[in-house]
Amino acid sequence: MTCLPGTGGPSLGLLLLGFGLLAIGFALVARKRGIRAMWASLVVVAMLTVSTLSTTDAHAADGPNGAGTSQDCPPGTGGGTGSGDDGGDTGSGDGDGTTTRYDVTYAPGVGGTIDGDTSQRVRAGRDATPVTAVPDASHRFTEWSDGVTTALRQDRDVEADINVTAQFALRQYTLTYTAGPGGTVGGTSPQTVDHGTDGTTVTAVPNPGSTFVRWSDGSTTNPRTDEAVTADVEVTAEFTTITYDVTYAAGPGGSITGDADQTVAHGSDAATVTAVPDTGHRFVQWSDSSTTNPRTDAAVVADISVTAEFALITYRLQYSAGTGGSLTGDDDQSVDHGSDGTAVTAVPDEGHEFLRWSDGSTTNPRTDTNVTADASIAAVFEINEYALTYAAGTGGTLTGTASQTVEHGSDGTAVTAVPDTGHRFVQWSDGSTTNPRTDTNVTGDLSVTAEFAVLEYTLTYSAGAGGTLGGTTPQTVEHGSDGTAVTAVPDTGHRFVQWSDGSTANPRTDTDVVADVSVTAQFAVLSHRLQYAADTGGSITGDADQTVDHGTDGTAVTAVPDTGHRFVQWSDGSTTNPRTDTAVVADLSVTAEFEESEVLPLHGVYADELTDDTAESVSFHNPGAAEAEYLLVPTNTGSQQNQVSVGITGNAPLTGADPGGSAALADPHSADRRDAVALVEARRGGVGPGTPLVPPAQLASGAVPALGDSMRLNGNLNHSCATGTAITGTVQGVGSRVVIVTDDNNPVGGFSTVDYDDLVETLDLAVASVTDALGDTSDIDQNDRVVVVVTAEINKLAPPATTATDMVLSRPRDLLDQVECPTSNVGEVFYAMAPDPTGAVNSNIRTLSFVKTAIPRDLTHELGHQIVDAARLDAGTPLDSTWLGEAIADIALDAVFYANAVGLTPLQDITLSDLTTGPNASRRVAAFNTYINANYTRYRPWLQAPTRNPVFAATPSPASRGGAWAFLNYAADRIAGGSLPARTAFLKSLVTGSTTGTPALASALGASPTTWLEQFAVSAYTDDQTDAAALGTTGPYAILSWNFRSVFSGLGGYPLAVAALDAGGSMTSTYAPTGGSRHIRFVVAAGSTATITVTSLDVTNPSVGYRVVRLR
Repeated sequence: MTCLPGTGGPSLGLLLLGFGLLAIGFALVARKRGIRAMWASLVVVAMLTVSTLSTTDAHAADGPNGAGTSQDCPPGTGGGTGSGDDGGDTGSGDGDGTTTRYDVTYAPGVGGTIDGDTSQRVRAGRDATPVTAVPDASHRFTEWSDGVTTALRQDRDVEADINVTAQFALRQYTLTYTAGPGGTVGGTSPQTVDHGTDGTTVTAVPNPGSTFVRWSDGSTTNPRTDEAVTADVEVTAEFTTITYDVTYAAGPGGSITGDADQTVAHGSDAATVTAVPDTGHRFVQWSDSSTTNPRTDAAVVADISVTAEFALITYRLQYSAGTGGSLTGDDDQSVDHGSDGTAVTAVPDEGHEFLRWSDGSTTNPRTDTNVTADASIAAVFEINEYALTYAAGTGGTLTGTASQTVEHGSDGTAVTAVPDTGHRFVQWSDGSTTNPRTDTNVTGDLSVTAEFAVLEYTLTYSAGAGGTLGGTTPQTVEHGSDGTAVTAVPDTGHRFVQWSDGSTANPRTDTDVVADVSVTAQFAVLSHRLQYAADTGGSITGDADQTVDHGTDGTAVTAVPDTGHRFVQWSDGSTTNPRTDTAVVADLSVTAEFEESEVLPLHGVYADELTDDTAESVSFHNPGAAEAEYLLVPTNTGSQQNQVSVGITGNAPLTGADPGGSAALADPHSADRRDAVALVEARRGGVGPGTPLVPPAQLASGAVPALGDSMRLNGNLNHSCATGTAITGTVQGVGSRVVIVTDDNNPVGGFSTVDYDDLVETLDLAVASVTDALGDTSDIDQNDRVVVVVTAEINKLAPPATTATDMVLSRPRDLLDQVECPTSNVGEVFYAMAPDPTGAVNSNIRTLSFVKTAIPRDLTHELGHQIVDAARLDAGTPLDSTWLGEAIADIALDAVFYANAVGLTPLQDITLSDLTTGPNASRRVAAFNTYINANYTRYRPWLQAPTRNPVFAATPSPASRGGAWAFLNYAADRIAGGSLPARTAFLKSLVTGSTTGTPALASALGASPTTWLEQFAVSAYTDDQTDAAALGTTGPYAILSWNFRSVFSGLGGYPLAVAALDAGGSMTSTYAPTGGSRHIRFVVAAGSTATITVTSLDVTNPSVGYRVVRLR
């Protein structure tokens, strides 16, 4: 199209517009508000008048790329050179050469008005004139509809139309009701009431003993309801207290002290009064039966009138007998004040005598006269006493009390006759031999002496078997004297050992004898020493150091090899184990010899690791009667590539392949993913350079799009927040979890309505399945759906004649806002390839059926990425662009497979038969081919070359992605412990982790992944392998969700590369970092021992673990 009018002069319409603007300018000048408008009008008229050039002249007037050059002009641009309101701007306007203007409209909501110009037309980049939102008397201003909260506003640097409404709200008042002392308020307080409306009823409720008087504003209405409220109300309910008469009187025999006639407020206490009895009287009670005196009536709630009651006094005389006697007469008497009691007599028991009464009186009998008080009196009696005297004769002493005073019939305390050293007690002088002695039931005085005598001892000596004695036996010796010498004489062939009391003196003489002695001389046959020791690699059980009599047998000892060792022989050549040396005639010293060796039981596992570059060897002994087969699996768990050598000696011949394999090329998808994450990490939480598309391009927030809706989005799929490419699309499908939008510029031959309906149904299930398995998206566009944009922008990413490409991509930048990333679409967006059956884009034909089949698979993978990205952005933790991020996204495919493969779930060890037989076979096979086969396809090259392909790859390849996917299945199955919820929880913990890659895995496992990686490498062979038996179906060497051997049998066979070590063979291989492994078989003949030597050749401090499994 051309940008200039097609004639040589201005049209009549343009001239009329110019003069109209001139008139408006003069009108504004008259109001002193439009000087610029008048000048703009004059300039427009001048320009239109001068504009008499022909089309040809106009072209000649402009230079190259000038405004007059014929070109395709954007809608709304005039293409000419126009004057702005200051005479110096050139820009695109309304098609007439003028500068762009925007409509600025201010409207009042209910409850107010606008002060100022409510409808303005403002030139781009200029300021609107101020306006003020003015509420009416019953309202208040809240905010403008665009969130501005100041009533006075002036929109500056206007760059778009503005249409806002001032929002008002009714004024509200607070009604506050409180209660003064003596009551409460029932009803709601405080209350918030709109202007002019009524409050709710409140009631002043007096406490017991009080009464309501009035409200503090003078109102006596109760209950009260404030109506037609136009101001805050704050009032208090006032109450007053009730009073009562309290009267006290005295009956005959007493009087009252205190205030006998009182007036008391409700609930208060009366003053204290006292009932005072006259002489000879006592207070009994008040007429209300209270016996409190003095009395204080507390918390009075009624009138009180009571009388104090009195009675004459009587006294009680009580008599009792103490120990040693009794009483005759009335021992408990009641006597009126001033009267006499009756006589009582204190009668002593036998052996006692009356001493006095407890009040000091010695009168007996006694009669108490003129009684004026209670009395309680006891008769006191006294018992007879005797003297006990003890003494010690020569040769001893006494312990205990030697001089005692004892009451009649009582017992003395114990005394003991203690002989001096070398003496013994004989008897007491009264003939008693009791010692200690205690004299009981004493009835008279006693005096006795302890008698002692000097001690004598017997020395008795005897000979045990194997010898005789020389000297006197037995001997009698006084205390402290010496015996005579005796000698132990051994028989021929024996030796003296010791006396039975441990003495080795021979001859022996017992001196300073202080006790009997009876000892036996002990002899022994001549003996020999047997010593057993263990060399490195084992220990000895049993008595390792024995002393054995000549000609007798030792006890059994056993040479016990340490773990990883076996017993070879004793140093004297004997291979007997355990061994018992018999008929010993000489000393013996032998050492058990061991060699390093493992004896693995069937399906047993040996594990070790290299920690330096020193060759490490271990032997495996086959004690059985048949050949044994083993599997050796070295695994490089370090971060560096490493060349590892494996050699063997002592093994039997075994032929087999020596596969090497090669590392797969880097995965373009993973590289693209890393670039996408790097962009987000650089821009999140900041304000970066870039320009949003104009008009704006992003998802609408908070609304579910409808069929036929148009969307304007950034379709530029490069990794940039600086520039975007606007695409316009139309909503073609809306489901419960997905919205499908088609780029309006897609090639012909795209999806039909039926295709979109099919895709909505398929993708709804996919999104629901993945979010159930990994967690939901953040839903930043608040429509509870993901948006799939079918656009040829994806097609453009593939160079001409390219078959392999990503069918669906997500861009994590779309989860940022446009402050952080101006080109963000601000929502959960996926970009899907458009069908292109004619190859219109880059000559790459993309058939409808091919694209329709591939979109669900690739969208599922990308959704896995997006769930991780959303969780990490929400938590403020790093996004994951590592191998783990890809593995989580690949595991998402499993979730959708299970949702479509009727009746199949994780932990079922799915076989080929499970997929291909039964009533649901067709659906299961379709689900496998759509979702899982891609993972199997990537896992195959890892199995074919596990040595060269890592699992935790720094730069993932398709093969390493396959290994990581299989490992993540392995780890989830193992963590699950048979529980599907536990398996899901583990996967979700990887999504929400605070770190990325291997550290995130370690956190979720609660352990270093190193051991898990080594065991996973072994499981690649043992899982569901017949020779591995239970080792391949449970525990750390099994993968429980998939029977890979079975399923791969339907895909051309299980592809694991297995090597073999021939007799005395060796092999050196380069192992990829973080998971490079090799599976090597070897055999050991019956009764033989084979030694494996593993050496790290490239890395000084390697991290290489190796495991050996006995298969048969």
